Amino acid sequence: MRKLNLLLLSLLTICISTGCIATQKTQTEQNATASTNSDSAETIDIPASSPFAKIKMGMGSKQVLDLIGPPGDQQHFTTGKSYIPFYYGKDTGRWVYYYKNHGRLVFGGNDKVVSIDYDPKEDGYK
Repeated sequence: MRKLNLLLLSLLTICISTGCIATQKTQTEQNATASTNSDSAETIDIPASSPFAKIKMGMGSKQVLDLIGPPGDQQHFTTGKSYIPFYYGKDTGRWVYYYKNHGRLVFGGNDKVVSIDYDPKEDGYK
């Protein structure tokens, strides 16, 4: 009986350690894929004459509104975190401000700029 328990314990240990190694490898592969995809994305530099040049990541929405004025349109959407049971963090939604001929600003749940999308062809509406 004791040999059987020892055998089962060693098999369980091997299965768990193999699963952990496979998970780490998958996460590493995902990170490599994400960095490859981000390198291939086209980025447009924001010209110094644009109001978006004054905006920095992490700025609050009130500070942004004081600097460049109100947007032409805005949109709110929920993130996947809002569907996680017992998640009490602030990042359950995003606000997108649309500025005509300038682009979009995305604010996270903490009311800070998380993305600056400069697009001189933006029509200013969602």
